[in-house]
Amino acid sequence: MKTVFIFIILSLAACTTRPEKPFRVNITPSPADLPTFLSISKDKNMFLKVKADLDLSAIVKVSCLDNVEIFMAKFKDQPDKIYAINSLGNEILYAGKMIDEKNGSFGLLKNEEAIVIEFKDGIKEIKDIPGASFATRFVTKFHGGPGFCQRQPGESFGNCFKAESDEFCDSFISCVALATQPTVAIIIGLACSCNP
Repeated sequence: MKTVFIFIILSLAACTTRPEKPFRVNITPSPADLPTFLSISKDKNMFLKVKADLDLSAIVKVSCLDNVEIFMAKFKDQPDKIYAINSLGNEILYAGKMIDEKNGSFGLLKNEEAIVIEFKDGIKEIKDIPGASFATRFVTKFHGGPGFCQRQPGESFGNCFKAESDEFCDSFISCVALATQPTVAIIIGLACSCNP
């Protein structure tokens, strides 16, 4: 929910250039928005890559100035990853790694351009990053998928293990388990041993 809230704030900032005209946010997903979402996104490059992973039963719509609408869909089993498209056909991908309300980071990818917004003690810093670095930077939100085998096409065993161990080690207790329990490392290693 924190991710949706942050993303909605970003969307609203883009929709409030003229304060005399309000925006409307439909936070409650509506099945009625799905046909419009699909008709806008059906031929888009990013959508074609991620559509199988999207939860299309929960489209969130934001109505902005000049009749521009923004549609957002979360990824199945990955609540901190969101695909969004506006009625003009512009796509964006959001991935978040917030630790708490004041610390962490999230990234936005548009075509091959990407930015990362980092928060440290509530102070934000925005940086451009290469589009290719986006998946690496937010690897815990992009790596693997459902099922046991987590190694992606063309990925080395070491890169897969790093990504999966970063994903596993998301709290102090899980990091201690990774460091002290050989079983955890073995399971991650075997998940990265499968050829995609």
